[in-house]
Amino acid sequence: MISRAQVVQFCTAGLSLFSSNNNNNNIPPPPSPSSCVPTPETASFHPPPKDAIQNDNSNVKDYYNLNPTIFGRILDGTTPSSPISESDTLLTFHDRTRRAPLHALIIPKQYIKSVYDLNPQDLELVTSMQRTALETIQSCHPEAYDTHDYILCFHVPPFTSVDHLHLHVLAPASDMQWEYRYGKYLRGMKWCTGVEMVAEALVSGERFR
Repeated sequence: MISRAQVVQFCTAGLSLFSSNNNNNNIPPPPSPSSCVPTPETASFHPPPKDAIQNDNSNVKDYYNLNPTIFGRILDGTTPSSPISESDTLLTFHDRTRRAPLHALIIPKQYIKSVYDLNPQDLELVTSMQRTALETIQSCHPEAYDTHDYILCFHVPPFTSVDHLHLHVLAPASDMQWEYRYGKYLRGMKWCTGVEMVAEALVSGERFR
C-alpha cells in the first residue's frame, strides 16, 4: 500500500516512487517506439481482468456488456482504437483528438464512471494508472519526462466527455496550445484534477470530492 508521504511526492518523484513494486501485473510493459506514434485504428477484444471473471470463462465475452460508453465498445472489440500498451487491468491508447504530440488515454477495464466513483480500495488502480502514464512518457518523450514537461489529469463531472474513468497523458506540455494547457487540461480547477489529488483522497480513506 502506498503511503501518504509517497502520495505527496507524486509530482516530483517520478517512477522512483514505484521502484519497490516493479513486478505489479497491473502495469503494462513500456510501449515500443512504434506504438508511440498513432497507427491506423484496429478493433480487437481486450480480455477483462482475470479477477473479474473469477475463473469462469463463460462470461468473458459478456464482461463489457454493462458498459454503455464508447470505451466499452473499444474494450469489447466493436470500435477500433490505436493502442499503446495493455495490462490485465488497464488499456492505454491514443486520443483521437490529440492536444499534444503525445496524447494518450489510460482506462481501467473495470467499468468506473468517474473519479467520483472511486473508493479507497481503488488506490492501487489509480497508482497503476499514474505509473503507466509515467512509463509511457518516459518511453515516448524522455526529454519531457526528465523535465516534468507533461500533464496527467482527470476531468471531473459534469465536464467529462466519456462516462468511463480515463486519465489524460499529455507531453510535452510546452507544445500544447494555450487554451488547452491553461484551460481544458489545467489541473486544480472545478473541471480538472491531478492524479495525485485523487490518490491523496483515497489514501486518506475518503472518496475524491
